[in-house]
Amino acid sequence: MGKVSVCIPTYNQSAYLSAAVESAFNQTQQPIEVCIADDCSTDATGQVLTELQARYPGLLLLKQEQNLGISANVNAVLSMSRTEYIVRLDSDDLLLS
Repeated sequence: MGKVSVCIPTYNQSAYLSAAVESAFNQTQQPIEVCIADDCSTDATGQVLTELQARYPGLLLLKQEQNLGISANVNAVLSMSRTEYIVRLDSDDLLLS
């Protein structure tokens, strides 16, 4: 199987983001990296991401300097991937293992 990245665009999803990231890293075939692009969230998303990055060294973060909107933020997170295959995951969804 090829190398896989999980790409998660997010905006103001602090209540759900930890569960989404944990579901990505708890797969039978673990991803090489999990990429997250935060679209300039105004809630506790930044704090959640800092805590997650301390626990998961394969977590790559991009903090947008201004809100770009969903389409541009999705494009940004997809371009972060360095692998052959990408799984796109919304920050309020889970991957089943």
